[in-house]
Amino acid sequence: MKDYLLGTHSKTPNIAKCEELASETIRTSLTLKVLQHFDKLDLEERKMYVTVFDILVAKDYCQFSTEYLLTEEGRKIIQLLVDGYKDTAIALNCGIMLRECIKVRCIHEYLLDHSEIIEPIFTNYSHSPTFEIASDAFNTIQSLLRNNKQLVSKKMNAQGELYSKVFGWYAALINHEEYVTRRMSLQLLNEFLLDKVNFDIMIAYIGDVQNLMNIMNVLRKPEPLVQYEAFHVFKVFVANPEKTPEVKAVLKQNSEKLIAFLLDFLPGKDNEHQFVDEKKLLIKMLKEL
Repeated sequence: MKDYLLGTHSKTPNIAKCEELASETIRTSLTLKVLQHFDKLDLEERKMYVTVFDILVAKDYCQFSTEYLLTEEGRKIIQLLVDGYKDTAIALNCGIMLRECIKVRCIHEYLLDHSEIIEPIFTNYSHSPTFEIASDAFNTIQSLLRNNKQLVSKKMNAQGELYSKVFGWYAALINHEEYVTRRMSLQLLNEFLLDKVNFDIMIAYIGDVQNLMNIMNVLRKPEPLVQYEAFHVFKVFVANPEKTPEVKAVLKQNSEKLIAFLLDFLPGKDNEHQFVDEKKLLIKMLKEL
């Protein structure tokens, strides 16, 4: 199968043969059967099937990704990929295949519309005590939030149920006990909020006083790099010219403490001119409150 889809050193893949192979794969429910017994395959066999699956999805032979994976059988396959995180032996293989699926807009939309499928990725697997699984699950969260940006922006609108769910799940990630998870979560949050396609989402997020308090708590964490990432989110709250009354009240109430905190905040970064200028600007804005 792999040679058919990838070709050989001397030959490129034969499209007609690839379509035929995909059709037979669909007809015989081969993918479902393989994934139902995926843990029984050895390492090299799993790696080979990951390659085969990813090509079928990416090339969409015989509408494998745009039609088949959205059928009842195809949805079972997607669920098996998510559930693969439960098993250390196959978790990383399933993560690779799941992220390939997320690149396909219609599958991505299906996952966002059925948040119960992706919820354990945010609330369980990304909190796994096994670092490799937690890290891979976070990579999948990154794919869910950063692929097909226009789609995500539309589905994550502040009036929708998905917005509340995702940011509720995300609050636990930025307060995670693991340093790496906290840092990566804050980096992704900052990147997500500052993407212009997510402007309305950003306005809703920085208008919520609970989000502000979460970020202020993370600012107090002992790790400088976590503090640095939290600072980049915090500054958006302070710089917002149209703060909600609740956010403004908390900033004003804590302004003296925040100013004192910022004056001595991350002295090791004082050689970074932009960071120093941003600190000065925030202090000025807090004083003006």
